[in-house]
Amino acid sequence: MLMIICLAMLAAMMGCSITPTSTSTPTPTTTPQNQQPVEIISVSGPLSPINPGGPILEITLKNVGTEPVVTLAANLELDRSFIFNFDVTSSNPLLPDKTISAKLTLIGGAFSDSISYPLTINGTMQNGATFVYTKQVIIKQPVPDNPEISIAPIHEVRVSVMKSNPPQIGVYIKGGLRDGCTTFNDIEIAREGSTVNIKVTTQHPEDAVCPAIYGYFEKNINLGSEFTIGIKYTLNVNDYTTTFVY
Repeated sequence: MLMIICLAMLAAMMGCSITPTSTSTPTPTTTPQNQQPVEIISVSGPLSPINPGGPILEITLKNVGTEPVVTLAANLELDRSFIFNFDVTSSNPLLPDKTISAKLTLIGGAFSDSISYPLTINGTMQNGATFVYTKQVIIKQPVPDNPEISIAPIHEVRVSVMKSNPPQIGVYIKGGLRDGCTTFNDIEIAREGSTVNIKVTTQHPEDAVCPAIYGYFEKNINLGSEFTIGIKYTLNVNDYTTTFVY
């Protein structure tokens, strides 16, 4: 204590100041939570050939981070969970800026192309960091290269007046798919006075050899409310004709 007092008096006589020193503990760095080093490129299906047990889906992911990914899986929630496991290991990592795909047959599964579903991505990077996050995805039908476009065979058409203000006309269409590679393509609607024409087409991969499995597709269309009460209208869906009164 005497030495400290003497040093302080000496510093005062010499016009100096003594600044106490302190030792600070460095703040440890933490890995940010909910990192998203993997990007969802596409979720597509159903793929050909058509599987009677359930649709085939394909998920494509891309490493958009700077670190290789050594484990990778995706959990798609429909009416139940479907887990896609990707061929990624420590000896075969997913390198930065590279993509990878995984296919899975959804046994007993079903989905709509107009509804979004939660897809949870989880994995491990080469440095040991883990990641998990959930995105909403829409399952889109893949477009084949140079597809053959054909008029779809129509098996059933139902017209209903939906309860709204004003009432709207809804149309249910059930069409056919000629084999296991044929899928729904498009719907075009044209109106000429009291006649409504709907053109429904399918698509088929060019020169593809496909299983001889005849399938079906179903679509619901809203024609709106621009109709006159009491008037009889004709509805043509390809070569299928019916009538309705608004």
